[in-house]
Amino acid sequence: MSDSDAMRQPEEEISAGSGGDTSGFEAIAEQVRAEQKNSRRKRVLTLLDTLLICALAALIAILIRAFVITPLKIDGDSMENVLSDGDVVLLSKISVKNRDPKRYEIVVAEKPDGGSVVKRVIGLPGEVLYTDESGLIHVFKKDRSGELAEEVELEAKYAYSVSFRGLLGTKDNPMVLVEDEFCLLGDNRTVSKDSRFYGPFSKDSLKGIAVYRILPLGRFGTIG
Repeated sequence: MSDSDAMRQPEEEISAGSGGDTSGFEAIAEQVRAEQKNSRRKRVLTLLDTLLICALAALIAILIRAFVITPLKIDGDSMENVLSDGDVVLLSKISVKNRDPKRYEIVVAEKPDGGSVVKRVIGLPGEVLYTDESGLIHVFKKDRSGELAEEVELEAKYAYSVSFRGLLGTKDNPMVLVEDEFCLLGDNRTVSKDSRFYGPFSKDSLKGIAVYRILPLGRFGTIG
């Protein structure tokens, strides 16, 4: 062996060693790429889950607002002193669909000429109402023959005299409520446009029952 061959041999061996088996490095690189791919997939799935949850929450909120309960801002002072202009109440839509409103409950009804009113239920289906000469409200139930029977004793604060009789009628020409009709009156009757102006309100015109006042916070709670 020549001296030159002897000097080249280690160099070749070193070169061969540096170009040896690289499968370990490739395995590590492949593992890193797989982890990065899985990480990206997880981020995408997390984003999709978040978007789905937000969409479902929005849908539930829309359905609740449309069919169950919705906030309503009071406009005007026809329900003073119980409800004031600017108060915000929660309106239960599902309640009025599942049952008839009770006497004295506050409801929201659609007016014949458009828009809506917030009033108190005074007369129920099948009853007869009129005001006497002093403006005091009388409510009667009818018997099976259609004749006036017992008089409903209204709470004094709801039977007080009215400044305008209108369609509420007199004893000789009373307001007669057929099935699914209600007489709605505002508490502040000197300024309220209610059944005295529009006549009876049908069950279909009722949009909900006012159940809670949420604003102002100082008057938060059930509505009397």
